[in-house]
Amino acid sequence: MPESSINIFGAPVPVFRVNNVDANIAYYLNALGFELRWRASEGFACVARDKCSIFLTDDNQSRAFSLARQASS
Repeated sequence: MPESSINIFGAPVPVFRVNNVDANIAYYLNALGFELRWRASEGFACVARDKCSIFLTDDNQSRAFSLARQASS
């Protein structure tokens, strides 16, 4: 099989719907040692530690995926 036809998958990134994005960011940073990778809006952010990334949103996932695409561009 030619190399160009091989699919390569990245790590999955869970999307956690939370009541308070700011409080959850603070918890992941201060209690679990994550870093804030980026923030697309008040209601959507990505925290990461080593090779683990987690999306935090206070809205539905369809909006979250749209914001993630914008933030990574």
